[in-house]
Amino acid sequence: MSSASMFTSSSGNCDSLSAKVRIGVLALQGAFIEHINILNSFDHVFSFPVKTGADCENIDGLVLPGGESTTMGRLIGIDTDLKENLESLVARGVPMWGTCAGMILLSKKSHGGKFPDPYLLRAMDIEVTRNYFGPQTMSFTTTIHPTDFMKFETTKRMEAFDATFIRAPIASSIGSEDVRVLATTVHEENEVIVAVEQGPFLGTSFHPELTVDDSWHKWWVNERVLPTKK
Repeated sequence: MSSASMFTSSSGNCDSLSAKVRIGVLALQGAFIEHINILNSFDHVFSFPVKTGADCENIDGLVLPGGESTTMGRLIGIDTDLKENLESLVARGVPMWGTCAGMILLSKKSHGGKFPDPYLLRAMDIEVTRNYFGPQTMSFTTTIHPTDFMKFETTKRMEAFDATFIRAPIASSIGSEDVRVLATTVHEENEVIVAVEQGPFLGTSFHPELTVDDSWHKWWVNERVLPTKK
């Protein structure tokens, strides 16, 4: 039985669930439950953990959470069914959002950190620098303003938001003109890229799931997932 089926069976009315946006959250390691809780606070969303290839079926969007990119990469790499299904979602252009380690998994190349990443989905034409801001003891929260490239068609514009960085990466190199920079911040007098979008794929260096503000989740669901729901 898939994780989604288990969540459905414990949630009651299957007819009402079928009308909702189905968003999986990769649940191998890291801050996946925080994403699930926020997403399930929206009336029109049904969110559930993704642990197997079967969990990737019939989903409208997928979140790759923060955590350890090397650990998640190894776990994906040894599960052929999960790996192939994740790659199928990328090939089909299913909306995906990677936060922190999830952004690394979406990238084409990464560097920095103690160990190389064993597996990347290579969905976004970006190169990331891991642990750019330093170790976990140097974690911080700061206020950031989105760039004009972040479009708000159906949701209220975010004028500013609090971003929490924990051993966070940055997008250190962009390899394609269709990669849009949605947010930057200044670190040691250098402006660095902390949110990028390319087609159906979104990467954020920070952890929106660890703040009380659900604006990023609301924006992604309404602006990027709902328009593609069949």
